[in-house]
Amino acid sequence: MADTTTTLALDEISAFITYVSRLATSDAVRRRVAGAAERLVTPAESAALRAVADTGPVTFKGLAEHLELDQTTISRTANRLLEVGLVARETDSDDRRKSWLSITADGDEMLHRLQHVATQWYAVAISEWTPEEQRALGDTLARFRHDLQRLEFDGAGRAVALVPTQALDMESDTQLTANQEVCA
Repeated sequence: MADTTTTLALDEISAFITYVSRLATSDAVRRRVAGAAERLVTPAESAALRAVADTGPVTFKGLAEHLELDQTTISRTANRLLEVGLVARETDSDDRRKSWLSITADGDEMLHRLQHVATQWYAVAISEWTPEEQRALGDTLARFRHDLQRLEFDGAGRAVALVPTQALDMESDTQLTANQEVCA
C-alpha cells in the first residue's frame, strides 16, 4: 500500500493531468487559441497538422495510422486542412491513386503561432516563480515524461514496470512513440 505522501502526490498528479486534459478540449480555450492564432483550428486538425509537419510528406493512410484514426475521419480532417491551405496534396507519380500530404508555409506558420500561444501562457503562469523553481518544474516534467515513456504494460493495460533506460535508448522511435501514445 502506498504511503500517505505518495498517495497525495499521485492525487495531485492525477488532478493536474485531468485539468490539462480538460483545458486541451475546452471550447473557451479553443476560442482563445483561435483568437491568438488568428484562425480556428479544432484539436483534431491541430493534431493532424502537427503529425504532417513531424512526419514529412505522408499519405492519408499513413496519417490515419500515425494518429490511430480511421481513414474516413482523417480524410475529413485532412480535407479541411487542404481547404484552408495549411497542407498541400501531391499525387504520387508512381501510383496515381496515392496522394501525399505536406505542410504548407501557412501551416508551418500556424503551428508556430499555436506553439507561441501555449508558450506565452506558460510564461505568464510561472512569471512569479524564481528561476530555480522554473528550472525545477522543467526538470521534473522532463523526468516524468521520460519515465512515462519507459512504462511497460501487462495484457490488461496496467503499468507493471519501467523499461530500463538502456533498453529504452535501444528501442526504435516507433516503439517509443507507441509507448508515448499509450500514456498520453
